[in-house]
Amino acid sequence: MTPDDALMNEIMAEMGFDPYKGKYGEGWFRYIRAIKGGLLGEVGSYYLHDYILVKYPSKEDIISMLAPVDGVMTQRIALVSDHWDKKHFSKSFWLGFKGFAEVAYISPHEEGKYAPRKFRDLSYIWYVAKTAYAKHRGLDNI
Repeated sequence: MTPDDALMNEIMAEMGFDPYKGKYGEGWFRYIRAIKGGLLGEVGSYYLHDYILVKYPSKEDIISMLAPVDGVMTQRIALVSDHWDKKHFSKSFWLGFKGFAEVAYISPHEEGKYAPRKFRDLSYIWYVAKTAYAKHRGLDNI
């Protein structure tokens, strides 16, 4: 299951993700705008980048490439791996004024309950997409 697979791209598109091939590796990416509202309407907004990567360099290489992105408050990079742990890496840029970045491993076999807390939604999305892909292809387990 890579970003070159049309079926997986269709499944991930249903969940708001686009194929991604870039400096962090290969996988899927989504761009979210979060709006902070008040009694008088919109008070502020910020953007979030989420990555689910299936092919990537080492976690240390990704950490060394992290940099602030204009207008983006949080970047979350989920690395799909059989060799994962609950520890994740967090980095702030300019004491958080230029945003944050987080990198963590997620298991390809769990539905999110063992992922780091901040990555449980991405882990669950990956589990659902992988399960739908396997069911459509007639596979028992991926």
